[in-house]
Parts: sequence; C-alpha cells; structure tokens
Amino acid sequence: MALNGIVNGTEYLLYIDAQAVVFGTSVGFSVDVDTKDISARETHNWRKSLLSTRKWSMEFEGKLAYKLNNGSVPTGYTFNEIIDELYVNQDKKFIMIKALHNNTSTWGGFAYLTSASIDAPNEDNSTFNLTFDGVQTLVQA
Repeated sequence: MALNGIVNGTEYLLYIDAQAVVFGTSVGFSVDVDTKDISARETHNWRKSLLSTRKWSMEFEGKLAYKLNNGSVPTGYTFNEIIDELYVNQDKKFIMIKALHNNTSTWGGFAYLTSASIDAPNEDNSTFNLTFDGVQTLVQA
C-alpha cells in the first residue's frame, strides 16, 4: 500500500537489535551493485560487464543529547554506547530504519558501524552521524 504524502526525515527511527535508539533528522539508505569487467578482444574495444557483488549502507543523523531536559538518560543506546559496542568492539548488529507510519517498509540487516562523528557548530544544535555498511543480505519487512 502506497503512503500518501512525503515522509519527513525526522519521522525515521534507528533500531539496533530491535530496540529503538534515536529519532533521526536525516537518513540515507543506498543499495549498490558492483560490475565486473569481462571485456575481451572480441568486444572490439567496447566494455562488457556482468553484475557482481551487491552491497547496502545506511547513514543516520540525529540530534546529540547525553541527557534529556529532565536530567534522565535517553532510552536505548546512547552515543557513547554506540561507539563503544559497535565501533570499538566492532560488534556486528542487526540494524534497521523505519518511519513512524505503519504502512512504510522497514529495511535492515546485519551491519558494521564504519563511521561515527559529532558535528558541533558554533551556537547551534550538535548532531551525530553514523554510517553502517551491510555485511549480509538486506532484509525488507
């Protein structure tokens, strides 16, 4: 069933091991296929290729908060826990993104955290950026 209207980036949630972690402000998702060059003299200098390996990745940006306004710690994984568990220990986790709408697709799979950064501009909100590279089959639910 198609979703009416445009889905805003702030409506996406990042899940790690089926636990909602954070709302996003910007989400990126890509699926790519590499090609393998099989050109030979018989192709008369025209490139000939076959599909090779498939890969997928997700990028996630959100507002950085170590504590909520009421002083409590955010539920799910904190940024420090994400760095410690997924980057330092290089644990492979099941991640997925899903919009808050009930009839949107959920994409996910096992992935490694390949990049984590914090952007803290002068007199503006701090954000964090996470990049995940899939290591197995992409799953749609």
